[in-house]
Amino acid sequence: MEELVALYRSRVARFEREAYAPRSLAAARALLDAAMRATTPEVFHQYDLAGHLSLNAAIARVADSEERRAVHWDALGETVRAAPHHEVLRALASTPPASEDALVSLVSRIHQQANLRIVADEELRERAWSNREALDEHEVVERGEVPPAWRSEQARSLARKVDEIRALFRAADANLAAFVPGWRPPWEVLDAPRHRLRLAWSDGERVERIRRFHAIVGGA
Repeated sequence: MEELVALYRSRVARFEREAYAPRSLAAARALLDAAMRATTPEVFHQYDLAGHLSLNAAIARVADSEERRAVHWDALGETVRAAPHHEVLRALASTPPASEDALVSLVSRIHQQANLRIVADEELRERAWSNREALDEHEVVERGEVPPAWRSEQARSLARKVDEIRALFRAADANLAAFVPGWRPPWEVLDAPRHRLRLAWSDGERVERIRRFHAIVGGA
């Protein structure tokens, strides 16, 4: 039993150094207490099963990890990325899993569903950023000063550029719709802090570029 006691004592010491793992610390202390009271490994195993001590420790580690991530994303205003971590915490608090397999399944299911919501939330922002060069080219053609004889060619060039951008937009819509049925570009959310922080434009430039992008692809 000395090895078991030493093992759980080292875990308690580690979690005592980690201020962000209070649940894991409590669970490790419960295991250490059981190891110190048990006279044989078999008795410890009985204590473990009766008190669900190992399962509680696994749930505690997941909960502590999810809480750290939720706090991190909340601090950055990333509400969509924070949501699944809060959802896992609520699920663990309301109906604790009955086994480690159930715990893994619960966490995997919530995060897999959340990944689609994250993609749907960030897709339009990524398009606006990745198409910035195409938008610049469109602006150059649109505002270019050309002789009267070249204006019809300028109009055709502008139309080709619009068609090119819209084709890319439609293709991306089709790809995303296969995973997120009914998805529509959420133009209204691009002013949220989580998107503003990731678009390396000034506020005025961002508003104008998104306005132009929306005007070009609005009918895509």
